[in-house]
Amino acid sequence: MRRRLAVLRRNRTIQSEIALLDPAVLGKGIVVLTLMSLKKETPRIHNDFERRIRNDAAVLQCHRISGEFDFALFVSAADPAEYDLWGRRVLLPDGNL
Repeated sequence: MRRRLAVLRRNRTIQSEIALLDPAVLGKGIVVLTLMSLKKETPRIHNDFERRIRNDAAVLQCHRISGEFDFALFVSAADPAEYDLWGRRVLLPDGNL
């Protein structure tokens, strides 16, 4: 099995590897689906928002979506109060949301 994985890594069949962490051990008890809409949209604005938000440690996933909302974020937090603080720190300062 290890030899087969080594070959898949070497020939880049495996694009990436992930580790699944136990949220309870990390003190992160909730995951919140957060739907975001941008007031003004350009490819650069989308790319800048996505780059900024993906670098935030609380954001587990960031997906571009279509329809009423532009992005779907999965955000981890210990509890609703911590999520609220995250939103105040990360989202509220962005006047384009």
